[in-house]
Amino acid sequence: MKSFKIVLKFLFLLSICSPLLSCGEESESANVEIVLIPDSPLVSKSNYNIIGSDGEVVEIVGPWFAFSYTIDNGSELPLVVQDFELEVTARANGVNEQLQFFPDFGLFSSTRNRITTDPIEPGGSFEETANWPVESLPDLASFRYRCKITFFGYFETVDDPETEDEDESGRPGARFQKSITFTTR
Repeated sequence: MKSFKIVLKFLFLLSICSPLLSCGEESESANVEIVLIPDSPLVSKSNYNIIGSDGEVVEIVGPWFAFSYTIDNGSELPLVVQDFELEVTARANGVNEQLQFFPDFGLFSSTRNRITTDPIEPGGSFEETANWPVESLPDLASFRYRCKITFFGYFETVDDPETEDEDESGRPGARFQKSITFTTR
């Protein structure tokens, strides 16, 4: 019984101290804030037509929703955001159905091939001007889809003035990855 109390005290002490024992530096990704616009997108059942970058009409098939976002770079390094992936979960009749969505850059621009065309400087921000449509969703009576969007990219390296090595500025450095979750309505 006495050894059980000792083990229990040790586990309690460990649970209190474990947050203080984290290893390594905090990732630069933690210093980047992404805000979804709107924070809870509205789902529409009807089909919708938009004009694509090539001037052709593109039909967005319902149910669908659209979103935009802003990215605030609170890190100390320039940030390049290349892509995002959206996972949509629909629950109907007790069964989860998961869908994945990847951006179609050609829908809005014939020359754009990533999220940010220029690095987001430290302290700077990027506001997406396009409203990304997510279409052909399973038809739910509630219109409530659980979503997780993950952004990917990298922080650019910054030249170290203390060294006489070749200029390293602007090259891909640490990986950037950040996820946010939201629910549609």
